[in-house]
Amino acid sequence: MCQYPKSYIDQCPFSQLLLTWRPKPGVRRIHIGTIELSQEGDVSFSYEQDGLGQTRKYGLTHYPGLPNVGVIDGKLALDLFLRRVINTERNDAKRLLSFWEITPEMFDNKLYLLGATSGRMHSDEFELLPVLEAMDKPYTFITDIAGLKYYDYKEADLSYIESGAVLHYICEEDNVYDKYAVLVEDDKGRKLGYIKQGINRVFSEVKPTLSVVKFIPSSLEISDIYIRIDIPPK
Repeated sequence: MCQYPKSYIDQCPFSQLLLTWRPKPGVRRIHIGTIELSQEGDVSFSYEQDGLGQTRKYGLTHYPGLPNVGVIDGKLALDLFLRRVINTERNDAKRLLSFWEITPEMFDNKLYLLGATSGRMHSDEFELLPVLEAMDKPYTFITDIAGLKYYDYKEADLSYIESGAVLHYICEEDNVYDKYAVLVEDDKGRKLGYIKQGINRVFSEVKPTLSVVKFIPSSLEISDIYIRIDIPPK
């Protein structure tokens, strides 16, 4: 366990980050660990042994530099995960973070940046998904839709999707994989995919609205649709 400035934790619309991994794009993510934040400023990390049991068949036994042995050093874990955050000293940092609608006044809060960007990197398949919570004021979260490839859409099939288009969703409380599952549809009821795990939990508290931020076609047959989730106050 380690300490993080309480004022920074108070700015985060989450008290947990789910460490997930997948063997390759297009495959369902596996939850392998959890970062816990307390209101007092304590930060801890623990592995999800069931998840690691699933990833071992792919050769993954732990996060690089963080062995799955005994009690995990919270400071070491946090230091390693914060390395996934974009360097805000870069000349293009403002432009890169603006995609996630992160403003410069939040640049000092690395924990917030980690959750807002899900700690994504091009060099691996790890992702830190925030368990979003409703706050006293509205906020926006940007993410991509999961499971798009299961509907076998080709680039031409999705060419009608435009930035700003309103999307609809259905909360699937009887989903066998995740009781918080949220199915995303276009305005004609066509299934597009799901809100990612952790991020989807806020839909059980309030009723957010969804819209398209950007459609990114891919020659590898796995395209991305980034969406804006506008979350009302609790």
